[in-house]
Amino acid sequence: MSKDLGFRMRSELKAIELVAGGGPWHKVGTPIRTRYGLYKSALRLIAGLAPVVRAVGVVVPRRTDARLWDGPREDAWDRLFNRLERFSNFNNTNTLLIPDEGSPAQLRTWARRARRFGYVPPAFGGQGIPRPFKQLVDDPVFRESHTSYLSQWADLVAYAAFRQIMPRPEVPDRLWDELGGARLHEANELEQRKWKSTEPPGIVVWPSRMRPGAPL
Repeated sequence: MSKDLGFRMRSELKAIELVAGGGPWHKVGTPIRTRYGLYKSALRLIAGLAPVVRAVGVVVPRRTDARLWDGPREDAWDRLFNRLERFSNFNNTNTLLIPDEGSPAQLRTWARRARRFGYVPPAFGGQGIPRPFKQLVDDPVFRESHTSYLSQWADLVAYAAFRQIMPRPEVPDRLWDELGGARLHEANELEQRKWKSTEPPGIVVWPSRMRPGAPL
């Protein structure tokens, strides 16, 4: 991108700027079709790294939904902790979180709670199941996103998941599908198999859009 388009490698690659032509993209004047092509190519590169690299998304469509337990951000992180705990358990591996710099103290508190007192919703109703996230090896290791290519790739994945659930006419549809086999199907496989959910594979929508109170 630096040689062909003038996008400096020290510039931060943000999904919303890539789509809208903002930030450094405004300065270099890259055409919209070229930017969309770059976005899709980046997601396809991740798809080519499967199964070593996997992608999962958690989307809260309505921040004011009355079914939210503790607010949109905390609920979203709880759902993500649930999925990562199950993934780590089934694959006999550990997890280290490397989020960007947003709200470190708050996220550290949530991560420690998940490690000690984690609960998951039951698949068929009833009380939550105690499932501490024991595979979470340490507190989250925060990175400033402009210094981390990994964080910038994660931003592309997160935006693709969000726009798959909350589309806009000016944004290419089905960006999430470009991830192909890298999508973590297990994240919402039970919902698809038992409740006939039509949500995209690898995206957890919370609260569920299937019906009020449906388990995730």
